Amino acid sequence: MWSITTAAASYGAAPGRDSKTVLAFFDVLRKERCKALELISADMAAWISGPIAERAPQAERCVDLGRDRVREIGTDRRRTFRR
Repeated sequence: MWSITTAAASYGAAPGRDSKTVLAFFDVLRKERCKALELISADMAAWISGPIAERAPQAERCVDLGRDRVREIGTDRRRTFRR
C-alpha cells in the first residue's frame, strides 16, 4: 500500500509493491510537482528507488526503516541498557 502526502495535499493510496505502482503516483503528481519534491522518505528497495531517481532525482532521500525495524532497534537498546 502506498500513499503520497505533500505540504499542499494528500494523494491517497493504492495497492501494489512494484515500480509500476510508484510510477503511477508520480504520474498523479505530474512533472511540476515532482520537480518541487525536496525530501522523500521511503524504503530504498530497487522498485522504489528507481522511480524516485527517474521522476524526482533532485529530492533528498531519507531511508524509512519501517515501524517493525524501529521497534526492533528500541528493544535492542533497552536490552543493552538493562545489562
